[in-house]
Amino acid sequence: MSDAQDEAREATSRTVPTPASAPTAPPPSAAPADAATVTQSTSRLSGTSYEGPLKNGWFEGSGRYRFPNGVVYEGQFHKGEFHGDGSLIYPNGGRYVAKWDRGFAVGGQYVFNDGLLYQDRGWQYLTRKDRRFYSEVLHGLQPAGNTLLTNEVPSPLIPYGCFDTGNGYFEPELGHIISYDGHDVLSVPTQDEMEWILTYCRKGFDVKVRSVHGGMAAAT
Repeated sequence: MSDAQDEAREATSRTVPTPASAPTAPPPSAAPADAATVTQSTSRLSGTSYEGPLKNGWFEGSGRYRFPNGVVYEGQFHKGEFHGDGSLIYPNGGRYVAKWDRGFAVGGQYVFNDGLLYQDRGWQYLTRKDRRFYSEVLHGLQPAGNTLLTNEVPSPLIPYGCFDTGNGYFEPELGHIISYDGHDVLSVPTQDEMEWILTYCRKGFDVKVRSVHGGMAAAT
């Protein structure tokens, strides 16, 4: 194998450091100027992988880059950087769609896995005036007796004493947010986040609430 081929092969294992930015690594000097091939490479050291064209040893054109945490970038590359149209796709199915300029996102938008577009201003989803889930916005309200407890159908099961956070459940005794299958710790919320979860999130147990007629009723 020639020195140029060795360097081109090594270049495919370079890490794009974070979804927010992708600094340029030094180019392989001996790679031929017109080398453009579709390749697949995995770096054991960084846990990353890349599928797509190479040019002069750089990621170039339309490709797919996987980070160690499972986030995947699909889109355009130029000289090893995110450049052009591309999306960061998260393990939960949500995606950040943006125009990229030399590794930095310009004017992007986040889309949830059900198609709901996040808005950083004037957010009108699940407000006090309109408490419908997005699936109810799309398909209408369910009849009496089939009221949705979450946007997911069926609602995820959560252990007794825990709280549904949308991506998993909060276990108060451990102070962790755990995946619905109980296999992974997703995050450790801050004190403010814990207070919000305990106040607003769906509970894995019934609590007694006073009805408008003065009686008591059980609510989840």
